[in-house]
Amino acid sequence: MNSNRCDPIVLPPPIVLTAEDIIKARIRATEERYADALANAVCPDGARLIPLRPPLRLPSRFIHCEVFAIVDEEDYERLSIHRWRAWLAPGRKCTRAVTSTEIASTHQMSRMVMNVNHRYLHVHHVNRNTVDNRKVNLKVMTGEEHRELHRQE
Repeated sequence: MNSNRCDPIVLPPPIVLTAEDIIKARIRATEERYADALANAVCPDGARLIPLRPPLRLPSRFIHCEVFAIVDEEDYERLSIHRWRAWLAPGRKCTRAVTSTEIASTHQMSRMVMNVNHRYLHVHHVNRNTVDNRKVNLKVMTGEEHRELHRQE
């Protein structure tokens, strides 16, 4: 028997990642990042923060930041069951919190908080922070009233 002979090396089978595996890994990493940011976030008394996933069209200002919506404690349980994401209206600079429901393909958090289902009613954010969805910051008005209010500002 030849003592200089080596046994063949057996390599493990290659790891094959599917697109689904990669997406799940990215979601896990994002959720861990949001959990860290949420632990360090500051929230007004009597309110809770709901993390928003990044918008589908990702502008540069969203690359390294976590976005949260502020809601009243009483609305938190009802709203936190949805998967919320930041949404940028085309041609506008404000960010809104939206989700998909059985009622509508895109539903704004502020409209859910105020129970507004009529398309001609608008929800105005008094402090102009469109992710602050506490009832004290929201006011329901007609579209005409809302446009007039913003023209005056």
